[in-house]
Amino acid sequence: MLEFETAPPGDYIYGGNLISHFGHFLLGFLSRFWIGQHLDLSKHKIICHGAGTPEGWLSHKFVRDILSSIGIDQHNLMVFKRPTIIENLLVPWPSCEEHNYVHTNYASWGNMVGQSLLRNRNLA
Repeated sequence: MLEFETAPPGDYIYGGNLISHFGHFLLGFLSRFWIGQHLDLSKHKIICHGAGTPEGWLSHKFVRDILSSIGIDQHNLMVFKRPTIIENLLVPWPSCEEHNYVHTNYASWGNMVGQSLLRNRNLA
């Protein structure tokens, strides 16, 4: 019989496969976070999977900078190694899929992320 674990209580978002290659990160992982236009991502646990660990993913400056600009840090990232029951889980559809489609939410979300990254920076 298959055994399940139960996730700690809280609100979760499925982030998907986190690949720390810049293009894959933007198109495959970040494209699900358009929902951040409607809710505070920092209050959610982000379920991700992929090669590596949250510590390893965040060792890449662009991953760390982009995620922190949208309120996500190491404490938000969750990796479950076993089948896990999650009581409250949002699964946002990706707003961009390579070679297939791009939703306008991807552009507006990208603009919000960019503005957050550039806030308090002198570009002159």
